[in-house]
Amino acid sequence: HLKATLGEGAVRVIDWASLLVWGLVALVGFMQAEQYNGGWLTSYGGDVFGPIAFWWGLRRTIFASPKYGAEFAVLTQIVGCFVWEICQLFDLSGTILFFTKGVFDSFDLVAYSLTLLGCYVLDKTVQ
Repeated sequence: HLKATLGEGAVRVIDWASLLVWGLVALVGFMQAEQYNGGWLTSYGGDVFGPIAFWWGLRRTIFASPKYGAEFAVLTQIVGCFVWEICQLFDLSGTILFFTKGVFDSFDLVAYSLTLLGCYVLDKTVQ
């Protein structure tokens, strides 16, 4: 579906860009795990690069069909991002949500929202 819409070359470029973004997600995760203070990158890099990486992965797989398009992708991702951030308000160690441990930051919600808005607008513009 996407190859017919965008062309195989464009999809290939986007796939490579996606790998680059996943690399940035890994770099940010490593820096955070090592408690390296990278300024904006370690504070908000995961909140920007993570949703971008997931966006393309979801649009190429689960939400590739016209039935579950960009609108459903943005809705499910924004809900997931907000739930992740809200879980950080609570100590959920010992539960199935233990991996959400972190520090709640309302600016993370802004980063998620603006990033996903950008993904959505780009998606709709390209199509």
